[in-house]
Amino acid sequence: THSFTHMLSRHHHSFSCLSSSKHHPRLSQSSSRFQQLFRLHKYHHSIFSAAQTAAQQFHSGHHCFNSTVHNRNMSTSATSTEQRDSSTHIPRKSHLSHEQSPYLLQHSENPVDWYPWSDQAFELARTQDKPIFLSVGYSTCHWCHVMAHESFENEDIAEYLNENFVSIKVDREERPDVDRVYMAFVQAFTHHGGWPMSVFLTPDLKPFFGGTYFPPEDKYGRPGFKTILQRIAKLWNENREALISQSDQIMQGLQQHTGEASASGGAHSEVALQQPDKYLKLGAMKFMNQFDNVEGGFGDAPKFPRPSILNYLFRVYHMYKESDKEMETFADQILRACLLTLDKMANGGLKDHVGGGFHRYSVDEEWHVPHFEKMLYDQSQLVYSYLDAYVATGNEFYADIARETLSYVQRIMSNGDAFFSAEDADSKPTVDATHGVEGAFYVYEYKELKETISGGQEDDTLKMFCELYDCRPGGNVKPTSDPHGELKNKNHLIQRKTFEEVAKNYNRTTVEVQQMAKDALQKLLAFRQKRPRPHLDDKILVSWNGLMLGAFAKAGAILDNMEYIDVAEKCARFMRDKFYTDNGILMHSYRETIAPIEGYLNDYAFLIHGLLDLYEATGRIDWLEWAQTLQEKQNELFWDKKNHGYFEVTGKDKSILLRMKENYDGAEPAGSSVSAMNLARLGTLLGAHTFTSMAEQCLAQNEYLSRAPHAAPHAACALHQVAHSGRQFALVLPENTRIRESQETRQLLHLIQNRLDPAKSLMFKDEFIGMQHEYLKDATPKGGKSTVYLCEHGSCQQPVNSVEGLKKLLHEE
Repeated sequence: THSFTHMLSRHHHSFSCLSSSKHHPRLSQSSSRFQQLFRLHKYHHSIFSAAQTAAQQFHSGHHCFNSTVHNRNMSTSATSTEQRDSSTHIPRKSHLSHEQSPYLLQHSENPVDWYPWSDQAFELARTQDKPIFLSVGYSTCHWCHVMAHESFENEDIAEYLNENFVSIKVDREERPDVDRVYMAFVQAFTHHGGWPMSVFLTPDLKPFFGGTYFPPEDKYGRPGFKTILQRIAKLWNENREALISQSDQIMQGLQQHTGEASASGGAHSEVALQQPDKYLKLGAMKFMNQFDNVEGGFGDAPKFPRPSILNYLFRVYHMYKESDKEMETFADQILRACLLTLDKMANGGLKDHVGGGFHRYSVDEEWHVPHFEKMLYDQSQLVYSYLDAYVATGNEFYADIARETLSYVQRIMSNGDAFFSAEDADSKPTVDATHGVEGAFYVYEYKELKETISGGQEDDTLKMFCELYDCRPGGNVKPTSDPHGELKNKNHLIQRKTFEEVAKNYNRTTVEVQQMAKDALQKLLAFRQKRPRPHLDDKILVSWNGLMLGAFAKAGAILDNMEYIDVAEKCARFMRDKFYTDNGILMHSYRETIAPIEGYLNDYAFLIHGLLDLYEATGRIDWLEWAQTLQEKQNELFWDKKNHGYFEVTGKDKSILLRMKENYDGAEPAGSSVSAMNLARLGTLLGAHTFTSMAEQCLAQNEYLSRAPHAAPHAACALHQVAHSGRQFALVLPENTRIRESQETRQLLHLIQNRLDPAKSLMFKDEFIGMQHEYLKDATPKGGKSTVYLCEHGSCQQPVNSVEGLKKLLHEE
């Protein structure tokens, strides 16, 4: 069993799903903030003796969840599929029936009388004088499904909830503001967190008790959900003043340490701005100390992709490879770490070899057995990482992985305009099954492989395939990765040998083995299509779409693929047409129609990020202008005028008790980190010193940059951008030239985009850009051809208008 502090020091991002053995490895609070929050824990044990016992028992049981996070399932807290099926389920309609969230709709026929997060529910709690039971999860959450089957479909538990509580169901992806506040409480209260999250509130929304997954009955010395409900109801009726007093103390502490009253890094992080290279190197050294030299990745199992680490290390690699001869060995070590990690992920079970795309994380050190959920934000960020690897090495393998990932997103996670959120880990093993099993869609028995690939014959094709992907008659999943035996006798594809090795063993050419594998995978794809598919969460979120459209734009520019750029532009237009209101406000979520939820910090930051990449891929000034407009609106809505940096919410919604900040870069980069990068890029592109200054202020309040830069790798990327952003490529086009129709122009762009120079800026000189940069005012196309001006610190070198001239300028000939 790992202590929480050890988990923090070892793998921040594995924390958030410990209780559910689940996905979203996003840490909701920083380690330093946790240390502050943990001081609040001393209050919790003095609330009342019964609640103290429940909390302590829950906490002791929680270590079971913690210790088994390395496995694909929880340990003794989990019930079998047969036990789950025994709960009574009498469908009924609830107040969730007309909601848009797929997660809420999954619960709309529970016997629990659920309400959405709404004034109606709050007023009901006040009127009936009842505490609130808040359940937070999301539609592709495995242990959310388990708790639903065990407890929320159980008539006895539902009846007790309905009589004694007002029950509220929240989709954390639709309402991250609600999730963030109460996750902060649960993490302070239990030292752990995850989904499903279960919190008990006063009618004025202040939390007083919480946890994550609870089994329905008492078991192994831990109270079950039914017992907890009874104790909470009794305490509410008999000792309410103590509960409310305790709630007030907890909220005061949370407000002091996480809300508007808290101070950020301030002068502590200004040191990083004064000595950026020192702290960039410090963070890289920390990651290299954690690097697994054999299997890749940073730290032990479970292993998460966390692409922001790779993006950061590629920047440090370029910084030392290009400018510091004494550090070339360190740079080479960094490059090897990035490439080995990307190789192992692409060849391992984290990648879906049959259908494309990447799963959430690996439960083992070999990247073999994953948690099978697929998230849109992972696909987008990993595309960036593989494109970085391609640009750094020129190896088409990395470009192909990016292409396969984008192809998967287009086929499965798109409505033709924008992108869906996630695919579930669970699916029904057969059409007649009543409940899903994790990984059922993605694994194969040996006899299925034999029948599908070689028509039931034990021929060389089958043998080569099984040697290539480590498939065996008894399955290839280790029991330690499958403690409940759900993958027994199953094979999950992992490429342990190279095509060359298999070709040599069977006296074939490498090309023949590659074609064999391609044909066999196509047969498996056709076979798999007959299985029940995992649930698709088809809501469209601005934030994740911003990341994805940026990935398509970047891929289009680097791989010279106009189709990808068209996909990106189509998504950007969808964002503008559907989510952007007449008063300049972004909305957050869409499913058939726009949900009445205004955008959060991440919606603005991630979309601006995507638009900037789209501008650099297309040269269309309207995308840059919209990015600027959104940035100005973001500053108006979220900027902390007192301590600098960005709040995650606007503060308009009075039901959100804490206005919090986030600086930790986890599964998704923090909105503040992305914003710092956006501000730095906009400052350069627009010659806007105000934006550059705000980028520096945003970084200065990030406590990690000077204390633990490895905890904020995307913020460290922004620090690098601020410190090394002098190099600007300005492309001047002849009148009426369209990039997609001009081969010469595309060749120049391709050369610029395929240079590993992460801090470079690319702008397209027109009247608007010329007005922002005095040194480009007189820049013109030379010889009637598209012309590149390479500028630094307000002065430009001699312009070039040919690929050969640009290569000489870049010293690449």
